Amino acid sequence: MTTLNDHDVALAAEEDIRISHEWAMRIGVAQSEERLVRIANDYLATWLPSDFEVLPADCRLSSVSNADELAHFSVTFVKAELRVPHDAPASPRLVDLVRVFVAGQQRLRQLRSHNFDPAAN
Repeated sequence: MTTLNDHDVALAAEEDIRISHEWAMRIGVAQSEERLVRIANDYLATWLPSDFEVLPADCRLSSVSNADELAHFSVTFVKAELRVPHDAPASPRLVDLVRVFVAGQQRLRQLRSHNFDPAAN
């Protein structure tokens, strides 16, 4: 059995941050609510069952059905991130979820704003 040293763990964490940042950027330029939901679901589809198992029960989301649900879960993930200890196994996963879903919530706000033209962005 191979064990990871601190350097390997740090590299894996950096890779996770890079990946969630890329997803947040994708979701941040969605041109419609439907596309926003599709990107969020594509992101969630990259997760393994073991990734979800470490999360608090209220954060085990395998898909979102609409943009309102995406916005709801962005708040749920932030609350969980704030209550879970930094060294808990769920912590890095919650950081990733928060990064992507908060970007989605911000984009939803833009898309629904009367002062925003998604074609101009």
